[in-house]
Amino acid sequence: MTFDQHLEENTEMWNMFVKYAIEIGAQGKKFSAAGIFHLMRYETMVRENNSEFKISQNWCPLYARKFLDEYPQYPVFRLKELHNNDTV
Repeated sequence: MTFDQHLEENTEMWNMFVKYAIEIGAQGKKFSAAGIFHLMRYETMVRENNSEFKISQNWCPLYARKFLDEYPQYPVFRLKELHNNDTV
C-alpha cells in the first residue's frame, strides 16, 4: 500500500495527527511523530470503546513530512535528510 492510499483510507488518522501536531506547534515546542502516534493509540484504544483502530509506526516519518509540507507555520518536527538508498 502506498502512503497516498493509506491516507485515503485513513482520513481520521491524518486528522487526529494534524490536531495533535498543531496543538504542540502552537506552543512553539518540538515533538516526535512517534510520540503523536502514541497519543493517537491512547485516544483510540483506551478512550474509545471497542476500537480496532491500528496505527503502524512505519508511517511516522511520512506523516511528519506531509505535516511540515502542509503546515510550515508549525515546525514541530526535525527531519533527517534522506539519502538515495534510505527508505521510510
